[in-house]
Amino acid sequence: MNKFIALLLILPCIFLSKAYAQDTEPFGGDLIRCMTQIRQDRLMTADPGMLSMEEYEAWLQTRIVEYERNPANATRSVITIPVVVHIIHNGEAIGTESNLSAERVASQIEVLNEDFRRMQGTPGFNAHEDGADIEIEFCLADKDPNGVGMMEAGIDRIDRSSMSFDDPPFTQGYVEQVIKAPTIWDPYKYMNIWVCELQTNVLGFATYPDPSGLPGFNNFGVDDTNDGVVINNRSFGRTTELSPPYNEGRSTTHEVGHWLGLRHIWGDGPCGSDDYCDDTPAADAAHYGCPNAPESCGELSMFQNYMDYTDDRCMNIFTKDQKTRMRVIMDNSKRRKELLQSDACTPVTDPPTSLFEVDVIEGCPGLVVHYQDDSENRPETWEWHFPGGTPATSNARHPVVTYPVIGQYDATLITHNPYGSDTLLKEGVVTVRKSIVPSTFFAEDFEDGVGDWTVENPDGQAGWEINNQIAGSRNGLRAMYMPMYGYGAVGERDRLISPILNFRGKYQVRLRFQHAYRQFSNDRRDSLIVSLSTDGGQTYPHRLFAAAENGLGTLATNAELATEFVPTRNDDWCYAGNVGLECLDIDLSDFDDFTNVRIMFETYNGDGNNLFIDEVMIEGACQKESEPGVVDFRLFPNPNDGLFTLETELDTDSEVSLRIVDLLGRRVYQTTYTAALGPYLKDIDLRGLGSSTYIIELKTSNGIGVKKVVVRP
Repeated sequence: MNKFIALLLILPCIFLSKAYAQDTEPFGGDLIRCMTQIRQDRLMTADPGMLSMEEYEAWLQTRIVEYERNPANATRSVITIPVVVHIIHNGEAIGTESNLSAERVASQIEVLNEDFRRMQGTPGFNAHEDGADIEIEFCLADKDPNGVGMMEAGIDRIDRSSMSFDDPPFTQGYVEQVIKAPTIWDPYKYMNIWVCELQTNVLGFATYPDPSGLPGFNNFGVDDTNDGVVINNRSFGRTTELSPPYNEGRSTTHEVGHWLGLRHIWGDGPCGSDDYCDDTPAADAAHYGCPNAPESCGELSMFQNYMDYTDDRCMNIFTKDQKTRMRVIMDNSKRRKELLQSDACTPVTDPPTSLFEVDVIEGCPGLVVHYQDDSENRPETWEWHFPGGTPATSNARHPVVTYPVIGQYDATLITHNPYGSDTLLKEGVVTVRKSIVPSTFFAEDFEDGVGDWTVENPDGQAGWEINNQIAGSRNGLRAMYMPMYGYGAVGERDRLISPILNFRGKYQVRLRFQHAYRQFSNDRRDSLIVSLSTDGGQTYPHRLFAAAENGLGTLATNAELATEFVPTRNDDWCYAGNVGLECLDIDLSDFDDFTNVRIMFETYNGDGNNLFIDEVMIEGACQKESEPGVVDFRLFPNPNDGLFTLETELDTDSEVSLRIVDLLGRRVYQTTYTAALGPYLKDIDLRGLGSSTYIIELKTSNGIGVKKVVVRP
């Protein structure tokens, strides 16, 4: 098209007709392939003083003329742009649902490089006479803004709940006004790409490059807090996880084209509108699907161009004039030209820095500790040492270790990469002690799904399931819920049953959990019953709690709601509720030291509203509160020939007074010594006293222990 045809009014991106709806699953009808121009039009409407598209284009055309006059530009070197991909997810495990895998991110960078380099042997190659190798490549950043090597190159994972972002899907306005500013990395060093769940019919949008040096350029709707590209996570990357027709990464190619200054190929208007590239034929609208040799405005359309709206599989061309436009932007636009000096993709050549955390530092014998590696500068291997733990060594990145015996334990992490290694020793990082203070020994937040829990759904209709769109709970975005809203089978019982629980060695056991429930109305209410089994779930004779709704809101955590209830804030849950019950706290001490225990949450459906269960916790002490004055110890061998060993397991260093008497109460041995925390061995020699039974009395600051020893020389 002629670059100097007068620019007509910019029209919004054209919506995909519902006639194409069957081709756009899973996005549905009325697809918005791109919101970039819509974004710009909205900003200009809201601020009439903003720089116009005509002024912007005049600035760019002046620089294009200067560029084309310089012969050296014909042999320019390849430009490499560092990329950081901000994955906005819902707390899922890496590689699942919205928390996209590193492989999927890498596939998208491959697509960009194939398309922008017109790479032979790939879907990005074309033999068109106007086709161009843009000589722009993209790399995933090797280091973060602090210069530290990234564990996953170019990937910044952001749990939206940690940032208090709303539930997805996100609108364009919400991403612009809420998400971008607190998550953007330095746009002078990185091209920022945000990948998240957008409105179901939106594939992506981008910011146009800044017209640097033009008066008023700071008023063009882009600044250091919002510059970048946004892509719907259902059209990002090239993977079998995605469904056609937007499954080959071309949504990102299209939006990066905008970010580098390209316009839609039809000029966002009818015939006569301009994209300011002479070698792109005129068109009066976008093309969809994969048309067969379409014509528009009297010319054969270039529907294969990345800046059209055709299906991903049909796109394969940038033109020579589009190349010139993008290269000029990289030389002249603020936040683009600075990227030419960015070292974000320069490999980190420093040894790793070993760092780690633990999820718990103290507990009862049998304590399970999850070690979290936080090492920097991208270690490639991990070497852990856990003296006293099981396992004692590990090469996993995030090992899980069990500590069966009382004591205080060190942990060591040695990390390696090709540039060296680093060792971190944490002394006394874990303490195992017998305590009368209860601690949590079972916890379930359902963030990893149903797991070992059992769901019983007798009528095969609505039953307990995971809801991953909750908010306001203490942790995460998932909870188990019983969808009783609209479940018309009044009187049906559905059960959620815990895995088998072992209370052996646990005392003062208690059950705590969060629940969220709002009555539908005074005459449509539901019940929750909590029962316990001591035979592994064969029978449940022990009723722990029963809330039979009676219209008084005895189970409710907030006011009545005549629409479907899903918790969205803190006061929907019991722990911060302002109506009805506080969180349930159930005494299970009658079952202290039991094994083979199961707990059942049972609903009785009243065709009322949804009920949610989360953060199930069971706690207990390691030692009976009624026995604080008893000190336990072992003797071995027993019987013996007079030479034996006494073993204590104390929860702190302690002075021990030891006295041995015969059956007549006469003292035959006495000593005082200091026993260290944890297992401590003391050898005793009674040889020469003759065969007899003796009484050993051991006293510490915590109490007294008494045992018999048999001596048989």
